[in-house]
Amino acid sequence: MPQTMDLSVFERRFSDMDQTAGQIFIDATKYPDLEKTDAMLGLPEPDRPVPSGKIIMLPDPLKGHQTIDLTTLLLKRRSLRIYTGKSLTKEQLSYLLWAAQGVSGVSESFRTAPSAGALHPIDIYIAVQKVEDIPIGIWRYYPNGHLLELITEGPSPIAALGKACMMQPAVLRAPVVFCFAATPYRTVWKYGVRGYRDLFLDAGHICENLYLAGTQEELGICAIGAFYDDEVHGVLGLSKDQVFLYAAACGHPKIKEQQSKKED
Repeated sequence: MPQTMDLSVFERRFSDMDQTAGQIFIDATKYPDLEKTDAMLGLPEPDRPVPSGKIIMLPDPLKGHQTIDLTTLLLKRRSLRIYTGKSLTKEQLSYLLWAAQGVSGVSESFRTAPSAGALHPIDIYIAVQKVEDIPIGIWRYYPNGHLLELITEGPSPIAALGKACMMQPAVLRAPVVFCFAATPYRTVWKYGVRGYRDLFLDAGHICENLYLAGTQEELGICAIGAFYDDEVHGVLGLSKDQVFLYAAACGHPKIKEQQSKKED
């Protein structure tokens, strides 16, 4: 079963190197796509990963957090990138992960964030520096079971992630950085090359949920789009079938230092 990003479709359709990469991507993923997808050919849906290393069960995400109406959250939401250094609680982390992409229905297909075909190609990894009762290191979140799996323990991968993200202060100093990695074949299996568009849309849905949940918890969130792709891929221990797309730093904000700045 093919589970790697196949660029042959792009290469077959477009050989004019004068086109920009963006134009090639948009044109190559337009409907109609006349090639049958693997789902149409009867190939099974790709398996979901299961944890095989050290795990930590997260507390109930729906206990111990304040409720704020949506209008207030939308008015208050800002990108906040300067943090106090105070640790997050395990309960706060639990709620943020659940709000971003947690299970909200009778199966893991039902999540807090929408996904094309309920295929959920995005997995969340977190780089933990200061979260109570969570060791420093890189962890992977599993919505089904609401748990974390340790990928790499210790401060070295955290420092490497900061370097891979171009030494941005928000990444270097954040108690936790949320990292969004896609497995393209989960959507390409059903939608063909059109599914590549869904990867970016899904990551955006998840990150906006994280923004709103962070605002609810009086935490600062700042989305990160500047990074060296291959370096982050290595730091997170991603497989050849995965692609790193997006990140978001999180911490207790220093409000006064940011009130005079234009935040998005």
